[in-house]
Amino acid sequence: APKGGGIIKQKWWRKWEADAIPEFIYVLQSWDTAFSEKETNSYSACTTWGVFNFGSRYHIMIIHRFRSHMPYTELRKMARELYNEYNPDAVLIEKKASGQSLIQDLKMSGIPVLAYTPDRDKVARAHAASALLETGLVWYPDRRWADEVIHHCAVFPAGDGTDIVDTVTQALIRLRQMWFAVPHDDDTDLDDIPFRDDP
Repeated sequence: APKGGGIIKQKWWRKWEADAIPEFIYVLQSWDTAFSEKETNSYSACTTWGVFNFGSRYHIMIIHRFRSHMPYTELRKMARELYNEYNPDAVLIEKKASGQSLIQDLKMSGIPVLAYTPDRDKVARAHAASALLETGLVWYPDRRWADEVIHHCAVFPAGDGTDIVDTVTQALIRLRQMWFAVPHDDDTDLDDIPFRDDP
């Protein structure tokens, strides 16, 4: 990757220095599931995000990351465990491959699921989501896993962390379109990407 990062630059992320994390007013979990458990290089990944008031505006913090190879039965169990642990207001899942089954199973369990069908490729979504990061509205805790997320984003579209990057970009686009963490310059590419909540 270029020094400092490519599309999503390392310097745009802000480290949260305080010991205590802020009080969140909205929590979102974002999933990118493996295409097939038979593919050894295919991960399922989830990032959890919190929205909080900071100064006179909304900001966003990544508060957890999960990434692993697993069969669908374990994926479904892990999704429920992470939901119970963080109690998000919504669980965002890309509607593809095993994600379609996960959407159905979690909905049957009463979990508030949003099915996401992207209409642009991964690179276009990364460019769109970078607008929030560039304005300094996205924070991370001082944790090793957070450094790994930032690294995956910085080397994208190279590297093996496209699953993590997908969870990041779809979460940021969703939060932006909910009017959380609006960039200073509101005229951004994010407005051009429709977000469909599929039934």
